Amino acid sequence: MAEVLATYSDQILRKNGLKLPEDEVEEHLEKFVKLFSHLTDKDIFIESFKNLMAKRLLSEKSESIDFERCIVTKLKVNCGRQVTDSIEGMMNDLELAREHSRKYIEYT
Repeated sequence: MAEVLATYSDQILRKNGLKLPEDEVEEHLEKFVKLFSHLTDKDIFIESFKNLMAKRLLSEKSESIDFERCIVTKLKVNCGRQVTDSIEGMMNDLELAREHSRKYIEYT
């Protein structure tokens, strides 16, 4: 069930996934977090979610970085900061890499 829920979150947050209007994405994320709160295998979910998120971010298939940050914040409230620190670190590293890439292109 944990992997199914992680796949569902991936479909919400992926470009060309569920193809939801922006106002409905928040609603689906709220429902997702309610389901997550009842999940017993949260560690399995977090591992699957992290892998799917990494693939989305690296292949630039994420619908919005704001939605990604929103779901991580909701997960942090639900299961604690120590669980989401590595996910936030991954997002910050990617943002930093993009900034360095942009500066390099401007420099050359």
